[in-house]
Amino acid sequence: MMGLHVQVLSVVFLFLWGLVGAGILDPFNWARSDRIEVNLPWLPYENETRCYDELGCLNITRSWYHLINRPFNVFPLPRAVINTRFILYTRLNPSEGQFIRANNQTIERSNLDIKKGIKFIIHGFIDTPLSNWVGDMRDELLKAYDVNVIVVDWAGGSLPLYTQATANTRLVGLEIAYLINYFVGMPPHVRLDPTDADLVDVIHTDGKGIFFLGYGMSQPCGHLDFYPNDGKEQPGCDITQTPLVPLTLIREGLEEASRVLVACNHVRAIKLFTDSINSKCPYIAHQCSNYNQFKEGKCFTCKQGTNCAIMGYHADATPGLIENNDIPQERLQETTGLKYYLTTGRQYPYCNRIYRVSIELAQPVYAESWVQGHLKAAMYSPNGVIHIDLTPSGDAKLEHGSTYTTVVSHPVDMAGNVRKVELNWEYDMNVLEPRTLCLFWCNDHLYVKNVLVEEMELPGRGKRDAQFSKRLCSKGKKDHTDIANRGKGIFIDPCISSDKYAKS
Repeated sequence: MMGLHVQVLSVVFLFLWGLVGAGILDPFNWARSDRIEVNLPWLPYENETRCYDELGCLNITRSWYHLINRPFNVFPLPRAVINTRFILYTRLNPSEGQFIRANNQTIERSNLDIKKGIKFIIHGFIDTPLSNWVGDMRDELLKAYDVNVIVVDWAGGSLPLYTQATANTRLVGLEIAYLINYFVGMPPHVRLDPTDADLVDVIHTDGKGIFFLGYGMSQPCGHLDFYPNDGKEQPGCDITQTPLVPLTLIREGLEEASRVLVACNHVRAIKLFTDSINSKCPYIAHQCSNYNQFKEGKCFTCKQGTNCAIMGYHADATPGLIENNDIPQERLQETTGLKYYLTTGRQYPYCNRIYRVSIELAQPVYAESWVQGHLKAAMYSPNGVIHIDLTPSGDAKLEHGSTYTTVVSHPVDMAGNVRKVELNWEYDMNVLEPRTLCLFWCNDHLYVKNVLVEEMELPGRGKRDAQFSKRLCSKGKKDHTDIANRGKGIFIDPCISSDKYAKS
């Protein structure tokens, strides 16, 4: 089976604290096992080992224990209880699975073709292979590629208490390793890390931490770590603002509605990955130190190596990583520990085109030094009209004579062909900030020179960075547009100077 391409698509429902080394709860690491002197029955002081027939042996040591992050250190349940099973799907049997076992004639009698790639789908905590998302991901994989899809069923071990379920995953890992011989997926540490595979790519969608009702982690733990919408609150998951659960119950049934109610943000990682398999819209993410800088357009380039990456199934096709149709490990060392950010939509299809919009503000003598308010835009192209909010986080402070830049996303691809932009401005007065009270003695207008719209695409191999850029200017004879409170300004392409208007 050497040369066979194996990919493990493990979507584990992790209820992690999300606090590395105890984080804010234990800043001095007092809860580490080597700091604890009390002899606790679930805390081994010496190595303990258990062997599982042909699978090999597991041990648990003090390094696996933490008083806060991992308060119980236990062995997996017996093999017969977890009852790990492998269900094979191919294009010859896309919906009726075939049960296969290692060292068994079931493999020879099955449709498994070792000349083709193998994709493993592994469910997570409080989950089973009967979940809707498992079937959706399986169908998308077989639609895109003629491969073997093996669903790993460990439902017998995923339902107990979370602490026991996490311990059970170690035995499930051994079962998978035994099935495919040369597989080296057992991690040296408790959590996922870059040593677990040749390429470990992670999608963080619920990293607030358990105390804030988050079920994921924000710490980078792969070669490529993606943070859609900052990796925390996902658009469309706020059940207090939308009838999300009732609509899901009607459209997708009780199971999916329950998932949305309990863990909408967490499950979004599964939906994003599944959508990425056959989507014609690339999930382009940009490497940045934090999400705010990404939203301010400070990390909007794909020119230098691994400044951007593709999130989801096609992560291994990121142009900056590939060299001679391979991914050198030294390239992955450059990306390890970095964070890649992007924005997505509220509902399927989730992939959006990412635009950087820069508003260059004029500074006439009668303008206030700064104004505060909301900006919205309508951008027109042959592919359609898109409406975007340029101040999605609330009102923004705009200084005349400077440039206000923000990153927005929309499902429509304007392909760089923006013909017209309409800006809508609304001044915002704050009674707690006297300088914003604009009644009779101040100017609440916004003065704009031009609007620059940029759309990012991934660079092709051997080509320059394929970034589309279009600058649109004031429609009038002045070099700027005066936008009154609750008014509208129009900017057109091509930019027409006041001299051309004077000659006409």
